[in-house]
Amino acid sequence: MITISSSHQALLKRNYKIASNVSVKDASGTWRSLTSLLKQNWVKGVEINHDIDSPVATASIELEKGADRLCISPFNEISLLNRLSGSYSPILDIGREIKIDVQLVPDYNLTPSSWLTIFHGYIDTINISQDGSVSLECRDLGARVQDTFIEEERIYSDSDGEPVEQIMQQILNDNGLSSITLYVPTSPGWYIKKYKQERVGVLDALQSLADQIGWSVKYKFRSSDSTWRLTLWCPERSATTPLYTFERSSILNVRNLSIDISGIRNVISVWYGPANNRQQVVASDSNSINAYGRRFMEIQESSTSEIDTYSEAYTLANNILDDLKSPKAEIEITTFLFPFVELGDLYRFQGGNDLFTSDLDLAVVSYTHSITSSEFTTTLRCRGKPAGAYLRWHQLDTRLHEARDTIPPSPPSNFTLTPISGGFNISLPTPTEADWDGYEIHVSETSGFTPSESTLKVKGRQTSFDITDLPTKTYYVKVISYDTSGNRSEASSEASILTSPFLNPYTNKVQYDTYFDSIDGFTKSTTGSASIILYGYNLLLATGETQNSTAKIHKEPLVRVTRLTWNKIRRFKTAIATTERTYFSADIGIGNPSGQYATAIIFRLVGGSSYVTLYGYVMYLGNSTSTLLASYLDTTSPVLLEAIFIPSTGVYFYLDGVQVGSITTGLPSGETESNKIFYASLTNTSATSRSLLLSEWHFLQED
Repeated sequence: MITISSSHQALLKRNYKIASNVSVKDASGTWRSLTSLLKQNWVKGVEINHDIDSPVATASIELEKGADRLCISPFNEISLLNRLSGSYSPILDIGREIKIDVQLVPDYNLTPSSWLTIFHGYIDTINISQDGSVSLECRDLGARVQDTFIEEERIYSDSDGEPVEQIMQQILNDNGLSSITLYVPTSPGWYIKKYKQERVGVLDALQSLADQIGWSVKYKFRSSDSTWRLTLWCPERSATTPLYTFERSSILNVRNLSIDISGIRNVISVWYGPANNRQQVVASDSNSINAYGRRFMEIQESSTSEIDTYSEAYTLANNILDDLKSPKAEIEITTFLFPFVELGDLYRFQGGNDLFTSDLDLAVVSYTHSITSSEFTTTLRCRGKPAGAYLRWHQLDTRLHEARDTIPPSPPSNFTLTPISGGFNISLPTPTEADWDGYEIHVSETSGFTPSESTLKVKGRQTSFDITDLPTKTYYVKVISYDTSGNRSEASSEASILTSPFLNPYTNKVQYDTYFDSIDGFTKSTTGSASIILYGYNLLLATGETQNSTAKIHKEPLVRVTRLTWNKIRRFKTAIATTERTYFSADIGIGNPSGQYATAIIFRLVGGSSYVTLYGYVMYLGNSTSTLLASYLDTTSPVLLEAIFIPSTGVYFYLDGVQVGSITTGLPSGETESNKIFYASLTNTSATSRSLLLSEWHFLQED
């Protein structure tokens, strides 16, 4: 884990925000901040990804496009951004160095933390879309090592052997990379004997040597001088002490990823030694065998391999076993931005959510940092113990080393689509083909489409993709898997999803909020024994014990700063609770759901004979459309209800922040009942007292 300084530690225990800075090195070698260039922030969002099976970290950066003389496109020759030196010189170009720094900023009178560089690399791709928006795809500093090819075979070491880190540095020096000094926090104490280095990529050559002892070569942050260094390191596979504890309040979301048994190996056989005297070492794990069955892997070290002793072969077998005896990723946890994470870190997560009630100690196998103007999160994909690799070991499995040049991967299956703000997430199973190289995600508005370049939304080696910036409608999705030889699978079966609208779609807005400290200005009516009162800072609707008693309340603004209408985007949310689960009906929403010209958007709770059912209703001029949102709903604890209305598009219903349904027909328009920006009613259907508690109300309409 990156060292947490005292200034960082002080802020982690308090309310804090994140300041970010993206800098690019221009043609003259001067660092330019894209976050404050010409007194404007050009950065809309940043996403950084790293995985134990990826040789480099990647970053995607979305930029404001600007216009005319303030346009960030590198092809705009009149833009001031491209003339900072006085003549045309694009601020952005492929191959330029780029850095992303973050700073913890307090909400109160504390000193901000020092800046921390969480990504340092090069621009690989500059994407300019049809609307002129600009985005960058980047790799970390390892890109330079990854892209350098060994053009000449050389002999390294001698019969007595040299430390592996010295051989690695010689390979760097011999291939034009002498400016890079390999950092080795702890020497593995492994000596390489005389061998010929083949013509491959430099990073592949270094990692091939590290693989023989289960180590890794990646760029890692060195806290002592706050720099990113090419590092030879070994994951702490036997770690038992968590490096950091995430408190329950800092855990924003927990998602159980798909767990695939096909990648598990719990019996590892390694053959080594000269051709005339082959030796075998076997390592196994009884707990994994009992849990998943006996799952065998065989590694054949060549007769010229540096693995030539029992001890070396046994170390390799056990490192592979530690990495493969459990699924690669077991759970995904999203927290507030935690810039100190490193692959292999062991963390403790406090329990108290639906997926785990007790504390869990989990190790990081991949992570994603997401930073926008309003959101800063880190998503950790974790397993029980630290690991150094997963897919890389499968590529060494000699049982799988049949000809693959012409055999395509299997079509992807068992993937899931989940609505997110402005689009959807697709989660795919962890692949097990040794030469798998990535997924293509194809999206179309037409069912039965044929995947093509025009339908390709994204591709990459991860198993989870967020597809965003999509208008709210139904989309059709197909996935293609591809391997290192360029073979592409058949397209998967087609899946469809209605995307979620942007959860914050407002610029200017009409807003009304109440925490029920008063109900002056509300219109109230009751029948039978019903009543409406304030209960602390809550609104309490109660029926009393007379059957069919009803309590109704609604709100119309006394002063209108703009016209209230169904022709604008509208959104409302509230927290509700009921004391019982039976014999009542309750409506909560906007508009008026009763009468000849009933026009409204409501949540309807129906307490039957034993449980509560939740429906979503859309009404327009007396006609109604409904959808089932939840059965067996427990409303004895507070439940957050939220709905978003987009004219001529749909109504989207959310339960505790998760979309649970939508209605796209029979939508309101015009101004009928649009001035009722809050409505609630409760009726008992038996001679028993029932109550409905609302603790807050929020309404927004775009202006």
